[in-house]
Amino acid sequence: MPTDVDYQPDVGGGLTGIAGWLCLNRLPLLIWFVLALTSFAIAGYMVNFISLSVIGILLPQLFTLPIAVVASAFACRYLGGFLADHLPKNESSAISLDDLSGYVGTITLGCAIKGMPSEAVVRDKHQQKHYVLVEPETSGIEFTSGTQVVLLRREGRVWSATRFDS
Repeated sequence: MPTDVDYQPDVGGGLTGIAGWLCLNRLPLLIWFVLALTSFAIAGYMVNFISLSVIGILLPQLFTLPIAVVASAFACRYLGGFLADHLPKNESSAISLDDLSGYVGTITLGCAIKGMPSEAVVRDKHQQKHYVLVEPETSGIEFTSGTQVVLLRREGRVWSATRFDS
Protein backbone atom coordinates (compact mmCIF):
# COMPACT_ATOMS: atom_id res chain seq x y z
CA MET A 1 0.00 0.00 0.00
CA PRO A 2 1.73 3.21 -1.09
CA THR A 3 1.90 5.97 1.49
CA ASP A 4 3.20 9.49 1.33
CA VAL A 5 5.57 10.03 4.22
CA ASP A 6 7.11 13.44 4.75
CA TYR A 7 10.43 12.68 6.45
CA GLN A 8 12.48 15.48 7.94
CA PRO A 9 15.75 14.14 9.38
CA ASP A 10 16.61 15.60 12.74
CA VAL A 11 20.24 16.57 12.60
CA GLY A 12 22.08 15.84 15.83
CA GLY A 13 19.09 14.62 17.82
CA GLY A 14 16.95 11.55 18.31
CA LEU A 15 17.94 8.28 16.70
CA THR A 16 20.07 10.02 14.09
CA GLY A 17 22.16 11.62 16.81
CA ILE A 18 22.58 8.33 18.66
CA ALA A 19 23.51 6.48 15.46
CA GLY A 20 26.05 9.19 14.66
CA TRP A 21 27.53 9.02 18.16
CA LEU A 22 27.87 5.23 17.83
CA CYS A 23 29.69 5.70 14.46
CA LEU A 24 26.96 3.75 12.70
CA ASN A 25 27.05 6.19 9.77
CA ARG A 26 30.83 5.94 9.35
CA LEU A 27 31.29 2.17 9.22
CA PRO A 28 29.89 -0.56 7.00
CA LEU A 29 26.94 -2.14 8.79
CA LEU A 30 28.49 -5.61 9.02
CA ILE A 31 31.70 -4.29 10.57
CA TRP A 32 29.73 -2.16 13.03
CA PHE A 33 27.52 -5.12 13.95
CA VAL A 34 30.54 -7.38 14.61
CA LEU A 35 32.14 -4.62 16.70
CA ALA A 36 28.96 -4.11 18.75
CA LEU A 37 28.39 -7.81 19.43
CA THR A 38 32.04 -8.54 20.18
CA SER A 39 32.39 -5.61 22.57
CA PHE A 40 29.10 -6.58 24.26
CA ALA A 41 30.31 -10.14 24.79
CA ILE A 42 33.75 -9.07 26.06
CA ALA A 43 32.22 -6.50 28.41
CA GLY A 44 29.78 -9.10 29.78
CA TYR A 45 32.56 -11.62 30.39
CA MET A 46 34.72 -8.96 32.05
CA VAL A 47 31.92 -7.89 34.41
CA ASN A 48 31.25 -11.52 35.34
CA PHE A 49 34.98 -12.25 35.79
CA ILE A 50 35.50 -9.22 38.00
CA SER A 51 32.42 -9.95 40.14
CA LEU A 52 33.46 -13.59 40.52
CA SER A 53 37.03 -12.58 41.46
CA VAL A 54 36.04 -9.83 43.92
CA ILE A 55 32.89 -11.11 45.67
CA GLY A 56 32.97 -14.76 44.70
CA ILE A 57 29.59 -14.89 42.94
CA LEU A 58 28.20 -13.90 39.58
CA LEU A 59 26.04 -10.79 39.48
CA PRO A 60 22.45 -11.20 38.32
CA GLN A 61 21.71 -10.42 34.67
CA LEU A 62 19.74 -7.39 35.83
CA PHE A 63 23.06 -5.72 36.75
CA THR A 64 25.44 -7.13 34.14
CA LEU A 65 23.26 -6.44 31.09
CA PRO A 66 23.12 -2.62 31.44
CA ILE A 67 26.84 -2.48 32.22
CA ALA A 68 27.66 -4.54 29.11
CA VAL A 69 25.34 -2.40 26.94
CA VAL A 70 26.96 0.85 28.11
CA ALA A 71 30.48 -0.57 27.69
CA SER A 72 29.55 -1.80 24.22
CA ALA A 73 28.21 1.66 23.30
CA PHE A 74 31.48 3.32 24.35
CA ALA A 75 33.48 0.68 22.47
CA CYS A 76 31.41 1.35 19.34
CA ARG A 77 31.95 5.08 19.76
CA TYR A 78 35.72 5.05 20.22
CA LEU A 79 36.84 1.85 18.50
CA GLY A 80 34.33 2.51 15.71
CA GLY A 81 35.76 6.00 15.23
CA PHE A 82 39.27 4.58 15.12
CA LEU A 83 38.25 1.91 12.59
CA ALA A 84 36.34 4.42 10.45
CA ASP A 85 39.42 6.63 10.24
CA HIS A 86 41.65 3.75 9.15
CA LEU A 87 39.38 1.79 6.80
CA PRO A 88 39.63 2.63 3.09
CA LYS A 89 36.78 4.75 1.76
CA ASN A 90 34.69 3.96 -1.30
CA GLU A 91 36.04 6.01 -4.15
CA SER A 92 35.14 5.78 -7.78
CA SER A 93 36.97 6.90 -10.85
CA ALA A 94 33.80 6.77 -12.93
CA ILE A 95 32.91 9.96 -14.76
CA SER A 96 29.98 10.95 -16.93
CA LEU A 97 30.45 11.11 -20.69
CA ASP A 98 29.36 14.76 -20.54
CA ASP A 99 32.43 15.47 -18.37
CA LEU A 100 34.72 14.68 -21.32
CA SER A 101 34.06 18.09 -22.87
CA GLY A 102 37.38 19.86 -23.39
CA TYR A 103 39.48 16.69 -23.33
CA VAL A 104 41.87 15.81 -26.14
CA GLY A 105 41.29 12.60 -28.07
CA THR A 106 42.99 10.78 -30.92
CA ILE A 107 41.13 9.46 -33.97
CA THR A 108 41.69 5.70 -34.07
CA LEU A 109 39.61 4.43 -36.98
CA GLY A 110 38.80 5.83 -40.38
CA CYS A 111 38.27 9.38 -41.45
CA ALA A 112 35.74 11.60 -39.68
CA ILE A 113 33.77 14.15 -41.68
CA LYS A 114 30.64 16.12 -40.81
CA GLY A 115 27.73 13.67 -40.75
CA MET A 116 30.01 10.58 -40.74
CA PRO A 117 31.64 10.25 -37.31
CA SER A 118 34.68 8.13 -36.56
CA GLU A 119 36.03 6.54 -33.39
CA ALA A 120 38.41 8.40 -31.10
CA VAL A 121 40.05 7.43 -27.83
CA VAL A 122 40.05 9.95 -24.98
CA ARG A 123 41.83 9.63 -21.63
CA ASP A 124 40.08 11.20 -18.65
CA LYS A 125 41.69 12.70 -15.54
CA HIS A 126 42.07 9.19 -14.07
CA GLN A 127 43.83 8.00 -17.26
CA GLN A 128 40.88 5.75 -18.14
CA LYS A 129 40.28 5.27 -21.86
CA HIS A 130 36.93 6.20 -23.39
CA TYR A 131 36.05 5.37 -26.97
CA VAL A 132 33.71 7.97 -28.46
CA LEU A 133 32.32 8.89 -31.87
CA VAL A 134 33.69 12.17 -33.18
CA GLU A 135 32.87 14.40 -36.14
CA PRO A 136 34.22 17.84 -37.11
CA GLU A 137 32.33 20.85 -35.84
CA THR A 138 32.07 22.37 -39.32
CA SER A 139 31.75 20.84 -42.81
CA GLY A 140 34.68 20.72 -45.16
CA ILE A 141 37.08 19.47 -42.48
CA GLU A 142 38.16 15.87 -42.08
CA PHE A 143 39.97 14.10 -39.30
CA THR A 144 42.18 11.22 -40.43
CA SER A 145 43.46 8.42 -38.21
CA GLY A 146 45.98 9.74 -35.67
CA THR A 147 44.62 13.31 -35.66
CA GLN A 148 44.30 14.85 -32.21
CA VAL A 149 40.99 16.60 -31.56
CA VAL A 150 39.35 18.51 -28.70
CA LEU A 151 35.85 17.39 -27.74
CA LEU A 152 33.46 20.34 -27.72
CA ARG A 153 29.89 19.16 -27.16
CA ARG A 154 27.92 15.96 -27.37
CA GLU A 155 24.73 15.55 -29.39
CA GLY A 156 23.32 12.11 -28.72
CA ARG A 157 26.20 9.67 -29.08
CA VAL A 158 28.37 11.84 -31.34
CA TRP A 159 30.85 14.49 -30.19
CA SER A 160 31.54 17.65 -32.17
CA ALA A 161 35.25 18.34 -32.17
CA THR A 162 37.91 20.64 -33.50
CA ARG A 163 41.52 19.91 -34.44
CA PHE A 164 43.99 20.17 -31.56
CA ASP A 165 47.04 22.22 -32.45
CA SER A 166 49.69 21.97 -29.78
